[in-house]
Amino acid sequence: LLDHVKTGALDLSCVKELVLDEADQMLDMGFREELEGILDATPENRRTHLVSATFPRGIQQLAAQYQNDAVTIEGTQLGAANQDIEHRGHLVHNNNRYDTLVNLLLLAGDERTLVFVERRADAVIVAEKLEADGFSAMPLSGELAQNQRDRTMDAFRSGRAMVLVATDVAARGLDVPDVSTVIHTAPCIDGQVYTHRSGRTGRAGRSGQSILLSPPGRRYKVNRILKEAKVELTWLPVPTAKEVQKKISKRARVTLQNELTTALEQGSTDHHLTHAEELLA
Repeated sequence: LLDHVKTGALDLSCVKELVLDEADQMLDMGFREELEGILDATPENRRTHLVSATFPRGIQQLAAQYQNDAVTIEGTQLGAANQDIEHRGHLVHNNNRYDTLVNLLLLAGDERTLVFVERRADAVIVAEKLEADGFSAMPLSGELAQNQRDRTMDAFRSGRAMVLVATDVAARGLDVPDVSTVIHTAPCIDGQVYTHRSGRTGRAGRSGQSILLSPPGRRYKVNRILKEAKVELTWLPVPTAKEVQKKISKRARVTLQNELTTALEQGSTDHHLTHAEELLA
């Protein structure tokens, strides 16, 4: 945008409203000079909106330079956790982390799930491993070109990919209303990051669940992070293979029952009856 302004290809002198989404990250990640360049090209009497889930004190002070007599609007109390999200945790040794992730995804079934990893390389590695194991998974990281990111997000929104493996930065601004589960494969660096991560579920009045995997030795640090995020998390045993199989069997029975009910309501055909007799035989 700034390049277009500098070359004269874009004129921002008529801009009346300017919206900066994920404002805390944009102002905190070294983009300040670029943002100031864009802001300088807009009229001083514009309205400036800063939108974010968290506004640390330093960011509030920085924002004051861009806004005069700003009005603060809170969808929820600033920094408060979304009450529509259930928070669960599992203590898992690193060598069992992937197996636990697989079990959690099997329990989630066909529900849209967002998996957070620590590094950009992990996003690709974990997504490829999950895909090889039969899950429709795709990676989302800062290394993706915009057209690749768009294709990935289209696949996630449409349901062609039910699992999105992402880094914190890549998932900023991600707006998919029906993400049912967020899985943190490792503890966050602080409470604000946890708030942002878990806030990808439980959106638009829907309920969701946030599941945190942590090595046993980091439980004390995790509790401190959760206290900072004002979140009450329930620690539970890792789901066993038996529990997963039971859930899958129950889900299959419900699906089959629904299919049978629909078929009976529509009425049988001679073709169906013939096929049924062959199956019974």
